[in-house]
Amino acid sequence: MGLFKRANDRKSLIGAAPETVRTAQEMQALELSAAQQAAAEQQPAASQAASDVAAPADASVDFAPIAGVSIELYAEISRALAGVGYDQSQAPAIAADR
Repeated sequence: MGLFKRANDRKSLIGAAPETVRTAQEMQALELSAAQQAAAEQQPAASQAASDVAAPADASVDFAPIAGVSIELYAEISRALAGVGYDQSQAPAIAADR
């Protein structure tokens, strides 16, 4: 008797499978739609924030020396540091030699 009941339960489970799959697909479509809508709402805010950043009036200001270190000196020290495997303990000595 238990054997027939389990067989009937399996039949009903198999019969319900297409509906379960359909429900899962609908839920997935709703989630995708919500994610796309959220991304679309965030995009204008991100582009507005990017446009709010003002570019410097003079591009040479970007390469002005900082604390007396020019971009050329920084590049020279960086190249020398690369030559010693980026060993930070040698950085002060390399910078002092320049």
